Amino acid sequence: MEKYGSYYLGLDVGTNSVGWAVTDENYNILQFRKRAMWGIHLFDEGKTAKKRRLHRTARRRLERRRKRIKLLRELFDSEISKVDMGFYARLDESWKHLKDRNTKHKSTLFNDPNKDKDFHKKYPTIYHLRSYLMSAKEPDIRLVYLAAHHIIKYRGHFLFKGLSDEDIPEFGKLFKELLEVANEECDFGLSADNICGKLKEILLDANLGIRERGKEMQELLGAEERGEKELLTLIAGGKADMDKLFGDKIDLKFSFGDSDYEDSFDGYANALGPDRAYIVELCKSVYDWSVLKKILKKHDTISEVKVEDYYKHKKDLEVLKQAVKEYVPGKYDEIFKSEKTENNYCTYVKEYGNRIPEKKSCTQEDFCKYIIKEVLNNIPKDAISGNPSLEGMQERLNNSTFLPKQTIKSNSVIPYTLHRKELKKILDNASKYYPFLSDVDGNGLSVRDKILMINEFKIPYYVGPLNEQAKAQWAVRKSEGEITPWDFENIVDLDGSAVKFIDRLTSTCRYIRGEKVLPKNSLIYSRFELLNELNNVKINKSKIDPELKRKIEKDLFENVDSVKKVKLEDIRKHLKKEGLITDECEITGIDDSIKSNLRSFVQMKKIIGDKVSDREMVENIIQTVTTLGNERSRAYKILKDDHGDKLTDAELKSLSELRFKGWGRLSKKLLIGLYHHENTGLSGNIMTYLEQTQDNFMQILNKYSFAK
Repeated sequence: MEKYGSYYLGLDVGTNSVGWAVTDENYNILQFRKRAMWGIHLFDEGKTAKKRRLHRTARRRLERRRKRIKLLRELFDSEISKVDMGFYARLDESWKHLKDRNTKHKSTLFNDPNKDKDFHKKYPTIYHLRSYLMSAKEPDIRLVYLAAHHIIKYRGHFLFKGLSDEDIPEFGKLFKELLEVANEECDFGLSADNICGKLKEILLDANLGIRERGKEMQELLGAEERGEKELLTLIAGGKADMDKLFGDKIDLKFSFGDSDYEDSFDGYANALGPDRAYIVELCKSVYDWSVLKKILKKHDTISEVKVEDYYKHKKDLEVLKQAVKEYVPGKYDEIFKSEKTENNYCTYVKEYGNRIPEKKSCTQEDFCKYIIKEVLNNIPKDAISGNPSLEGMQERLNNSTFLPKQTIKSNSVIPYTLHRKELKKILDNASKYYPFLSDVDGNGLSVRDKILMINEFKIPYYVGPLNEQAKAQWAVRKSEGEITPWDFENIVDLDGSAVKFIDRLTSTCRYIRGEKVLPKNSLIYSRFELLNELNNVKINKSKIDPELKRKIEKDLFENVDSVKKVKLEDIRKHLKKEGLITDECEITGIDDSIKSNLRSFVQMKKIIGDKVSDREMVENIIQTVTTLGNERSRAYKILKDDHGDKLTDAELKSLSELRFKGWGRLSKKLLIGLYHHENTGLSGNIMTYLEQTQDNFMQILNKYSFAK
């Protein structure tokens, strides 16, 4: 290229292409061998591990489900064998065509003649069976197994902690926790004191649409800021704009009702960051509570609800068919038989005879809109008025509650405790007639106890996969042998596994290879972020001196009762009150607020008082809570083992319930482990220089040769 003299090389780098051009100093395209030197190189876009991770998670979930069913079968085996030796074999082959079965038995469940036919007639759904077995006299042991099998297979979620069998989450506790975190993180001023009852009524009012529900909540809470309004819109089930909720130009909109919300949440969490993603999770908990209450209505068990929905669907279908035959007879086949019509009854319940449907089923809301358009709008208003059946159909079509189904998306909000409640009743009733359920082993556990343990057992996330052949495996074992829920802690070392999990989870420092990063809420790291921001603040275009900086830190961030976002105006008012600035002084260097704070220091000082001066202990507590924050009982145990001699039981319990999330990008060694000395007399680590100079981190790193 020497013959061309000075030239420019321009690159346009994209996710799956690189464009390039070579020009002279006047931006004229140069030539090489009579060809213009510009072009584009295309390549495949890089793919994340999301798809692989989802498949791996699904495989593990299914494998653990199979293991639960296997253990359940072993516990029932001896008693079922007395009645029906081939029961399990028929269940395993029930999906096969009769010619392909080894058993060659026409029945798929029972060996008794006509028993299958009688069973399905008496129990149209599994929930009919579950409801019956809670009080049945001398039930067939095979029926007890089928009910337990269904509950253990589809046992519900474990998101709500500390619930008894009689409970669903308490609304007031969920909502107040949400407002506490949102007010702190987003500087909102929302309060639900004395109005939780009214808020519950709004959320559960079936006559309100999503928009109306959100507006009524906004008016009741006095929400004025756009972020506050967006938060309540999200809880009501509407689509929320994350830019309006959190600011910072986050181009993200979603609602909890989106079909892809669960699959997309990991991506949302990465875009939002741990603290804001946690607020979204709390909003989802409140939203799920409202959906769960609507499912349960006034019933005590899920089975009662599902049985009622079954008969409601049956009755609604009769009303709909009669209305179609009477008012729009020409559309009967289109509504109930057509495979091509979108949102009709076939699509809604996925019924196409023996043919495989080519499209997914529609939602209840889409189906109701279709029936309103094709049927309800063609019925004269005077025919509806005074007709209880048609009036009820109209009301429930408008509320999208017409023709309820058994298997629906909102089943996912049911916690495992509600299923466990039914399982206990079924087993307690069956124990009166089958003594083997009360037989106790050498460890004092009965068969009934073991079945309940299978249902509620969940491998802690910090233990990870138990397959020793798995690549991503870190569980520490105390002994060899098959792992079951009742001997899990005898075989797996939970504390050792938690330590290895912490080590795996913690990434390495951006500047010092191999050094682990600090938790985001570490005292060192949170103070580093705060000082780094304050060192950019200027008063009348001059950076603030170290003494004033320390005063701002102490008065506005350290010696406070609760953590709130410190705005530019707060700094101005404080300095003016102290007589350090006048109205004419201009404060620059930050946007509208300081994004950093000393949250962990303030919260822990409130709990343990002056003991917060033991920095090594405090940092260890923050590390433990950050890693095991979702497993509060485990965090409490580790904290008690490590610091039980210094802290009271009440203090340890309060510390284990703190919410510290996320990790920083820098290590302890980088911030306080490197020592530098200047001829001017200034010496110390990076934190010392942040305190005693007006330079930010990058300036200190290069100006004082820390980079070397």
